[in-house]
Amino acid sequence: MLPHTIYLYQKQPLQKASLEVGNVRYDASSHKVLAEITNTSANAGRAASVEVSGHDSFTSEGGFPILPHQTRILAIDWNSAQLPRDLSIEFEHFSLKRTVLEE
Repeated sequence: MLPHTIYLYQKQPLQKASLEVGNVRYDASSHKVLAEITNTSANAGRAASVEVSGHDSFTSEGGFPILPHQTRILAIDWNSAQLPRDLSIEFEHFSLKRTVLEE
């Protein structure tokens, strides 16, 4: 079996207004930052990277696809003694930034 790569071409790229970021929180018991991202449009997209930052530390992860009319739940490991402050998700033409709430 050979691996396959599929490229999706759309007339309209995914827009920032089509994404809703909700419920960004830090779960101290699991040491994870949890976030829900919902794509409300009929277009697919891809996040290039995800970064969580605190006062003097940060962690980053690779990108992920976000499909039309789907919700994606992110679980990012946070191993610093400091609390995380910000979540940043980078897309090709825009970025989304939210404050992380402590649970």
